[in-house]
Amino acid sequence: MALISAAVALAAGLALSAAMVGRPGLRPTAATVSLVAVALVVVGGFTAASVSTPMLLRWAAKRSQSRPGARLFLANLAGNGSRVGGVSLGVAFTVALSVVLGGLAPAMATTVRDNASQLVGAGFAVNTVPFNDATMIDSKIGSDLLERIRTTVAPGTVSREAFILTRTRGLDIAVVASDTPGNRTTVIDGASVPEAISDGVAIGAPLARTLKLAVGDDLEIDTPSGPLTLPIRAVVEYLDNAGLIAIVNMASVDANWGYQAPDPLIVTPTPDQSVSAMRDQVLALDPRIRVADAASLAADSVASINEYLDPFSVLSRMLFIVVGAAATISVGLVAIQRRQEFATLVASGVSTAVLGAITTAEAAVLAGLGAFQGAAVGLLLAGPMRNATSFVVGVRPPPVLPLLPALVAGVAAFTIATAGAIPPAVRLRRIELIDALSGD
Repeated sequence: MALISAAVALAAGLALSAAMVGRPGLRPTAATVSLVAVALVVVGGFTAASVSTPMLLRWAAKRSQSRPGARLFLANLAGNGSRVGGVSLGVAFTVALSVVLGGLAPAMATTVRDNASQLVGAGFAVNTVPFNDATMIDSKIGSDLLERIRTTVAPGTVSREAFILTRTRGLDIAVVASDTPGNRTTVIDGASVPEAISDGVAIGAPLARTLKLAVGDDLEIDTPSGPLTLPIRAVVEYLDNAGLIAIVNMASVDANWGYQAPDPLIVTPTPDQSVSAMRDQVLALDPRIRVADAASLAADSVASINEYLDPFSVLSRMLFIVVGAAATISVGLVAIQRRQEFATLVASGVSTAVLGAITTAEAAVLAGLGAFQGAAVGLLLAGPMRNATSFVVGVRPPPVLPLLPALVAGVAAFTIATAGAIPPAVRLRRIELIDALSGD
């Protein structure tokens, strides 16, 4: 019954997560539903892992008819819930977390690289402050320097990329604009971005959910010259500012905010121009100038994203240590509880070395099962976590099947858990037969 309930929760979580993709994901409750879906997959997955472990052991015991020793070993292990639960579930949780992180980090890196590639193309970005730094406004490219760069790169082109922090209905948002807007992002609802901003605005999905906005509504943006009201023509995925953005045309920026220093300035050479020579010419214009191609711009952004993922990676590594310690403690306690059983076996002629091998083998079997179950749960979580990420960062990362992280995490957890069982197994070599039989 418990296994059926776990399977129902797992299926419900996967179905709910899939249902929140696309336009349904714009509903105000979509983020909550997506988190509930992840929770259902977690609870269902680990409940199924916990319940299925003794069932799998009993099944394996029945399949070992021709090997009485293995059958007795597996049946004995399946009949002891305390030994089965602790080690295998700990390994499963550790492996699942590692698999999720192993898939999420590369997916986000791919998203950032694609975004940088679409922004910069074959050219390069220019700035006078560290890229991805929106705080040093007064140090950015001024109008005079902009004209000098424009003249230097001709007949190549320059495109201003504006990023302005402002508010709408009391909510902090960012207004973004470009001299050359393109289809750089996924449209969830409405027109393409160039078409949407020709007479209106495109907004990020998180902004639409937060303020309960939809295509056809009006968005009022605070500007220095007064409120700017634009019809919403599209809802899109957008990585910057966690998706709390409004995309407008550059004419609206110039009219309502005045000149805005490019953040950054994108230089695109013609096919006949040398990119490297143009970079050198631009760098020579001002000692403050920095340039970056798509790869280096993406590297900066990936590094900033990794700062948010690093604590989870540290937690994952710590859990591997906890798994080893838990295996040592669990096997040690079991050895104490089974002293009389072990002493009887020794009195029957079983060597203490064999007892130690049995104890280590039990830990290895449980760790192997836990690693397999954790990898399975982690792979099932990959989709729901990918969908839930869009509600946090503003974009839905591309699908990544983390098979290699699953293999690496499974082998590592299995090795550490098995190694953790060795110290108490070694102690069994020093078992005192008379004391153990007397229960002391």
